[in-house]
Amino acid sequence: MSDSRKEIVKSLILGCLAIVLLGLWLTFKPSPPEVRPENKVGLKLFPSFENPAILGRITIVKRFEGQDRPRTIRLQEHGGTWSIVSSLSFPAGNADQMARVVTPLLRLSVLGVRDKLGNDADVRKTIAFHAECGVLDPGDETVSDGENTGIRVTLGGHSDEVYADAVIGRRVEESSAARDVRYVRVFGDETVYTADFSVKSDEHAQGEEQTSFVDSLSVDPLDWMNRDVLRISRWDIRTLGIHDYPYDVKAKQGTCRGYFVLKQDPTNSTQRAWSCDHYQEVDKNGKYIARPGLKPEEIDNERINTAADTLAHLQLTAVERKSDELVAVLRHEQSLRQWMQTGQTLASFGFAAAEYDVLHPQGTEPCLAGEGGQCYLTMKDGVQLVLVFGAKKDASRYLLVWARVDPDASKEPTLLKKREATTKMSVAEKNKIDEENKRTDSENAIRKSEYELARSEAAKRVAVLNDRFAPWFYLVAEDQAKNIMLHKSDIVK
Repeated sequence: MSDSRKEIVKSLILGCLAIVLLGLWLTFKPSPPEVRPENKVGLKLFPSFENPAILGRITIVKRFEGQDRPRTIRLQEHGGTWSIVSSLSFPAGNADQMARVVTPLLRLSVLGVRDKLGNDADVRKTIAFHAECGVLDPGDETVSDGENTGIRVTLGGHSDEVYADAVIGRRVEESSAARDVRYVRVFGDETVYTADFSVKSDEHAQGEEQTSFVDSLSVDPLDWMNRDVLRISRWDIRTLGIHDYPYDVKAKQGTCRGYFVLKQDPTNSTQRAWSCDHYQEVDKNGKYIARPGLKPEEIDNERINTAADTLAHLQLTAVERKSDELVAVLRHEQSLRQWMQTGQTLASFGFAAAEYDVLHPQGTEPCLAGEGGQCYLTMKDGVQLVLVFGAKKDASRYLLVWARVDPDASKEPTLLKKREATTKMSVAEKNKIDEENKRTDSENAIRKSEYELARSEAAKRVAVLNDRFAPWFYLVAEDQAKNIMLHKSDIVK
């Protein structure tokens, strides 16, 4: 055998030997010493959970008294946005709720051990022990005793990672009004620990009512939503347009009552006064007739301020998803007339596509109308919000919202006029006019640039808002809807 072949055989033998030795080490390698439960006192219950930013999944399972089946809520993060995993997939935008659930588990440490079960404990003893502590699995439908089930909270990553998985039970005897000490076990582990779930004062916003950690473990989707529909400040409202035009979706016609444009002076916050430069009423033939504005003493500022305050705190009570075709309309990806050709109807929600906008009867484009009327908010940033109220559902009312660039903001800016030199002027006078015209050109260029920038920024904000508004039928409390939809008798004293 040549020397080269001997070297090859030698290398193969050494390689096979290395593989065998590696396999033996992996098979018989010493396991890390198991941390006994009593040695975990003072340590974090979930040591691998160090940073909330790594989370991609949150699941909460709990039982309610008198219910055999558990209720579950699942949340998932994608691209920096949390959403509720359901047929709706509504954004879980309540950051405070998220913090109330995640933060205590991040630092949760073991206070003590509640009698570790021995190795000879059978299944029956284990179940009885867990029932005593209230840490039975709430998701186990074979457990009929819902009173002794705990609340299971699972925090995971974007794949299969699990950073925290706890079943939280009842309060222990040493708990007090100030300390919420409870039994808890790691899901899949029989050992029961005690831990302090007291909420620290810095975990609540100033003035917010303190909620216990266990009460924060909600499976109600509304608690995880940002329920503020518009997310505006009332002082950002420049004008409030009330279109008192309830639409009968069955008869396909509206009842014209009037249209008021109310203006707010944000610099006069102490008076909270509104003005009305003009409004429109309806004659006996159903035509809008322009009327002169109202005098300050005729305007019911208190009632209008109630409407503005309600708009700034408009809360959803539920949501329902729109069809993809209607979403495209409200995102300005297709026209309303194209949607009408699909044969879809919104009558069950109290909305309809009217053949034309009664405020602009000379127009040819259809518009969305609702049983409860419409209002328009023109904001200081050049965005106009349109709210159309639909049918009642229990104690709530359907609401459509979309954004558009303020039509008045589309007007070109007023430009300064340039002077013209005459033949009778001296050279010095002509030079002076030339210099003035250069300054005029510069000022006009600035005005045009500011106008284009404002329009562009407003269009960007409109696109962002319509991405948020377009997919949803909102439901808001009927009391709030009534506060917003004013009539002439509400506006005029």
